[in-house]
Amino acid sequence: MLLCSFLLFASISRLGETLKCVQSTTYEDKMLEAPVAVECQGKVCVKTMQLSTQQNNTKLLAIHRECYEHDRFGEEGCTDTYNGTKTRRTGPRLITCFCSEDWCNF
Repeated sequence: MLLCSFLLFASISRLGETLKCVQSTTYEDKMLEAPVAVECQGKVCVKTMQLSTQQNNTKLLAIHRECYEHDRFGEEGCTDTYNGTKTRRTGPRLITCFCSEDWCNF
């Protein structure tokens, strides 16, 4: 019971973490993920794992997050990849982030 409580606490505490965008990149293969983090709720999030396969050896190069901003009154919007500013826009805007950790905050 104590172990279950600790694991639940650890999971909840990670929800408060923010995704660190260290660079922007482009890619093709996409995998839809349900939003978990508060800053991603109300938005459509896409998670992509970028893999490299050389000599029958598969290596994880990067995990990415995309946020499609929705036009909602009063919301701050998504965080820009390059300068970190918050913007309000009409219509969807694609922001691509490179996650520096294997576990990304969605």
